[in-house]
Amino acid sequence: MTFTSTRGLSAVDSLSAVRQGLAPDGGLFVPTTLPQGLDLSGIQTLADAERLVLGAFFDDVDNAVREKAVTNLLAKFP
Repeated sequence: MTFTSTRGLSAVDSLSAVRQGLAPDGGLFVPTTLPQGLDLSGIQTLADAERLVLGAFFDDVDNAVREKAVTNLLAKFP
C-alpha cells in the first residue's frame, strides 16, 4: 500500500512510512486508499483483528514480520 504525506509532497510504501515516521516535507503519512472488502466474519480475538488490519495496510511487509509485530503489540496488554 502506498502512503502519502498530508502535505502532498511525498509518497512511499508502508514500510518506509513506518521507518520515516514523518514525511520529509513535515506532513504525516496517511494511506492513499482505504482497503475495501475486509472479511470481518473470522474475527474472534484482538489478535485476529490486528492481523487483518496489518495485512490490509502493510501488504508489502513480509507476513512473518507482521506476525511478530502483532505478537509484540499484544504482549504489552496482559
